[in-house]
Amino acid sequence: MHAGYARWRQPLVRAGIALFESRRTVPLPRKRRRRRGGSSTTSLHAKTFAIDGERVFVGSFNFDPRSANLNTEMGLVIESRVLAGTCAALFTHAAAMHAYTVQLGPHGQLQWQQRDSEANTIHHTEPGTTWWRRSMVKLLSWFPIEGLL
Repeated sequence: MHAGYARWRQPLVRAGIALFESRRTVPLPRKRRRRRGGSSTTSLHAKTFAIDGERVFVGSFNFDPRSANLNTEMGLVIESRVLAGTCAALFTHAAAMHAYTVQLGPHGQLQWQQRDSEANTIHHTEPGTTWWRRSMVKLLSWFPIEGLL
């Protein structure tokens, strides 16, 4: 779950940060959707981003105290304008087709915009979640866990 992050969405968007959240493009088989406990949607992933059009970071490292002190994750910083430009262009294209854009609605509430080749759809609740899951994230967000994330 993302309880440590969810409560920061509104302040981030209000501050002018462009916020994208990955969306599922292939549905899970029906019997895998009903798992309790751990998420059936988790996978190994890398953090890849371009910095100032000159550098690229690629790695599994999370920028938090846990990764810095406890985990064996790592990352590479590559100085290359060509690679940084290519990564930024790929991200811009991928985000448009494979991510929700988190934005504020007319009354300051969160909305998720989904762009598809045919149309744009606005979701007024977090897509792919149930009332129960949203309630659990809200409850867990009240716990003082940010230092552990």
